[in-house]
Amino acid sequence: MDRRLVWPDLLNARDLGGLGSASGDETVWRRVVRADNLNKLAPAGVAAMVAYGVRTVIDLRDPRELERFPNPLAAAPPLGVVFVNVPLISDAEWEAIKDPARMAEGYVLTARLSHTNIANAFAALSDATPGGVVIHCHAGKERTGIVAALLLSLAGVSDETVADDWTASDAYLQPLYAEWLANETDPAIRAKRSEGFVTHAEHIVDVLTYVRRTHGSVEEYLLAGGLTTDQLERAKRRLSSS
Repeated sequence: MDRRLVWPDLLNARDLGGLGSASGDETVWRRVVRADNLNKLAPAGVAAMVAYGVRTVIDLRDPRELERFPNPLAAAPPLGVVFVNVPLISDAEWEAIKDPARMAEGYVLTARLSHTNIANAFAALSDATPGGVVIHCHAGKERTGIVAALLLSLAGVSDETVADDWTASDAYLQPLYAEWLANETDPAIRAKRSEGFVTHAEHIVDVLTYVRRTHGSVEEYLLAGGLTTDQLERAKRRLSSS
């Protein structure tokens, strides 16, 4: 089965099911979907999402993004669907990334400075009502990718497969990248921005390595961030058949 979901007009929606785990099983379909900004959903896309069984949407964007790119569905959700906003990036990280030197830390900076926020996102996932859950940010690539990577790791998916899922977004987001570059006339700036659009596997592997080095495991990292033991077990079961 193709993990990519055709929900007009999203570009980067895909199911986290169908990935092999260390136990020999596969992650379960229709439990968790990662996606780009749901404010793009056309009526046909909304109908497809509801028909797919989605009952909770977790928006990882910052309140400032919600103001700039509001999602009308959150204000008037489809019947039976709950929208939750859990910003993934902490105030401390927003402040840190003003320093170009800190940007060199990559996504490990998010794991370090937005630890509690990440645990809060997992709490929202764990506490969601029965049914499918969509997790999204703006492009559905970085913040969503970090949560997806940690969740897949909890489910026993290998780092190599997690990295493949992390880099897959680039193929789907080409129309968005083109839109972002459309008004840039300086060739040097265009080239630099285009280079920034390329997703590297080692970036998410670095996050997993940092989490394990500092806390021993993804489980202990999430618990240290404030997730309860019960919530952790429910998060694990989201993608597990057992």
